[in-house]
Amino acid sequence: MDNLSVILIILLAIPVMGLAIAGVIIYRYLHSSRTFEFQSKIPPPEVSPEIQPSTGQIPETLSPEVSLAPVAESGLPMPDLGDTLAREEELTIEYEGIGELPPNKSNISDTVMDTNEAPTQISTPTPSAVSKPPIPRIDRVGRRKGSFQSEESEQGKISRRKPRALKPEVVCWYEARKWFVGLETPEEFQEYTGLTVTQDGAPLTHDDKDRWALIKANGKASVSWDEVEQPIEIDLNDRPYLLFKLSGKNIDRGRLIRYAAVGWFLVIVPDEWKPNEESSGSAIPLPERVFIDGYRAHGFNREDARKIMFVTPQGELFDVLTRASRFKLVGHQLPDASEDIGPLFGNSPPRIHALDKNVWSDVKTIVVGQEGTGRKRWRTEFSPEAEDLEQGLPSELSEKGGGWYFIRFYDAVDRLVESLDFRFMKALKDIRISPHSALPGDSGHLAARVEFLHDRGCVVKLADSSEENLSVEHEDKRTSATIPPDPIWDETRWLIQVEEGAQVEAKILVERVWWALGEDGGEKMPVGWMDRPFNISRDLVTATSKHVLRFRLPRPRWVKEIRVGFERWKTRAYYVEVAKREVAVSLSHFEGAQELEDQAREYMLKLWIKDDASQDVSVVVAVIPATQPALIETGRARSDVRRMRNYLKRLGHRIQDSALRQMISETREKWSASSPRSETGSYRIETSCVIVLAWENFRANGIKPLGHRKRWLRRFVGLAANHPDTMQEIREKYETLKRGRTNASSRPKR
Repeated sequence: MDNLSVILIILLAIPVMGLAIAGVIIYRYLHSSRTFEFQSKIPPPEVSPEIQPSTGQIPETLSPEVSLAPVAESGLPMPDLGDTLAREEELTIEYEGIGELPPNKSNISDTVMDTNEAPTQISTPTPSAVSKPPIPRIDRVGRRKGSFQSEESEQGKISRRKPRALKPEVVCWYEARKWFVGLETPEEFQEYTGLTVTQDGAPLTHDDKDRWALIKANGKASVSWDEVEQPIEIDLNDRPYLLFKLSGKNIDRGRLIRYAAVGWFLVIVPDEWKPNEESSGSAIPLPERVFIDGYRAHGFNREDARKIMFVTPQGELFDVLTRASRFKLVGHQLPDASEDIGPLFGNSPPRIHALDKNVWSDVKTIVVGQEGTGRKRWRTEFSPEAEDLEQGLPSELSEKGGGWYFIRFYDAVDRLVESLDFRFMKALKDIRISPHSALPGDSGHLAARVEFLHDRGCVVKLADSSEENLSVEHEDKRTSATIPPDPIWDETRWLIQVEEGAQVEAKILVERVWWALGEDGGEKMPVGWMDRPFNISRDLVTATSKHVLRFRLPRPRWVKEIRVGFERWKTRAYYVEVAKREVAVSLSHFEGAQELEDQAREYMLKLWIKDDASQDVSVVVAVIPATQPALIETGRARSDVRRMRNYLKRLGHRIQDSALRQMISETREKWSASSPRSETGSYRIETSCVIVLAWENFRANGIKPLGHRKRWLRRFVGLAANHPDTMQEIREKYETLKRGRTNASSRPKR
């Protein structure tokens, strides 16, 4: 076949292929129009007024083109036809109310079957049933599916499906000094007549927040109303405990969750179960009461991979389901010290970042909503895209300008698997805190400066105090404040809001460490905290002392431990309880310290912590001043005198310098064992200086000083360092004696 033939074949094939493609397009267009016309002729299902869909187009007669008779005669199973309509109802049914339950698949299938059996019973449309084109389905919060940030690029990715069915959830809340467990029904349920909630047949009562308190920690809870055929049931028997993820500004409410990941959790277990703190870490100090008899509530703050475990009465260890968090929020995060209400973001809402791309296969629905209590709070939901590591949040969220919100992740059976909180303010650009040290310098803490950078029209003000007590400067796009060195101003709460009404709360923390001296029990604590050393009498540092040093840290969980002592290698460690920011250090712990026995020298008591680089940093918190030595009155004092006399005698025998040997001999005579009540304070200092002089002589001659390894002697010699004037007098006396002996030896003999 030559080239000319090949070219002719190709030219003939091109129009044939074009005709084939055009035929396919025309066929699909006619098929889609027939499908829509067929759907528009199906009457809406008869449902209760609470779940009433909007009216659709109902013609007086069915067109012969879409007669149902051939469908019935074809033997096509009716449930398949119902399934098809149920799948396509998402594009054809508009719901009147936000948050209402859509008609389920069986309702639509039954309606279609009834239509096939008696097509002549189709009623004549009312004047209000005006023909109108189909509109995209609106979900229960009034948002079009696929309305996201960067909607143009994201909208094609959103998988269309029915919204997550509204159903009650198991929650807990703290009230009247006890924890309650109950069912929280969606606020849309309040429109239903005859709403009833029971547990194992016993009716439950509810409060004004749509919560129905449970009377048992197990069994089945049932929710029903007049129009519902099958009650909603929740089984609580799958585990012997109840696990809740806590939230709220006071951590006083929670929601039943399957796994404990990161944050505060409440575990409700039988009375006899005890937390195993070795593996679980620190819990709330005491278990708290629960409204349900026979149970106690234990709180845990989980920040690492530690397990939550309990010990049963039989001595067996029981694990609570835990796992590492699989999600984190990314974006322009701002410095904020608020705990348990989520991070603060500026410029725009954050994005959800999956730590493992495979986790999206386990997540069916992501619900985003406004945090807090009360009704009519905004919320919406969407399905994640399994191929994307990060998920954007709905564009409606950014349009709200800011606020406090939650993100909840539900699995295929609508179980809550993880929950996150966050805040954002679109008009807030940055928060800057001037660099400062947590430990004070020689002159104490210094003032710090805080700056809020924001859009014009954004207002930043103190939330819980008057700005008259704090230096605050308001500018067009900047608000700044000077935080004085006062512990009451270390934490400040600020309200950030815009004219449209969006507002968010932020907590600014200037990290500073303070201390105070008080008595054990805290009843006699001093009025104020200090950032400078204070003097402590040795009389307070005894085995029976009730005095304590209290350290105030910037916030709970700031450090795991602090160390206190005179020298780093001899410090004592004090572990900081997870939920506390103060640490008490009893002065009785330092009784018997070597530094306290040396009353002639001043010593510094220090605090050691680790900085951000894990390096030890310290600050002097107390000074133990030098005092005059006590009188020699005891048998131990006689023993000390005897020991010193013996040492000085041996020292004199080793010294070759005659002038120094004479001084040692004179000093030894002053240590008289026969006069124990004599005041020996000045003799001790002089003796210390003489021994230092003798040791210098040893070293000058290349000889190791006698007794330099004895601890009592080294401590005694330390007195000379605190009395330089006496040491100078001893040196001058030695030089005088030495010159006198030299002159005497140089005289001619007669």
